[in-house]
Amino acid sequence: MIHEGVELFEKYNYKSQYAPGYLGLGGFYNNAGRKEKALEYLMKAEPLFEEMEMDFSLAQMHKVYHKFYSNEGDQSKAREHLTKAIDIMKGLGAYGWVERYEKELAELH
Repeated sequence: MIHEGVELFEKYNYKSQYAPGYLGLGGFYNNAGRKEKALEYLMKAEPLFEEMEMDFSLAQMHKVYHKFYSNEGDQSKAREHLTKAIDIMKGLGAYGWVERYEKELAELH
């Protein structure tokens, strides 16, 4: 269903609607262990979020990347993406998210 929704929004070029769909699919595929598919959708979402200045969604995307790299055992990249998410959330004044992400960052080995 998500794919169908994304395809419909793509057809009408509603970037602000299909970009979050890409993020959702990236997270779904990451959780399902389909790493290549997850990266495919995350890489589609990132430039759209940047272009449209959808900073909160961009931070969420970095959080998914963090989870992806944590699952892969690449703690350096996991930290990098979580730090990016924190920086974006600070810029938005979303300090509840900052606090949550900083706690998670402190727990990384």
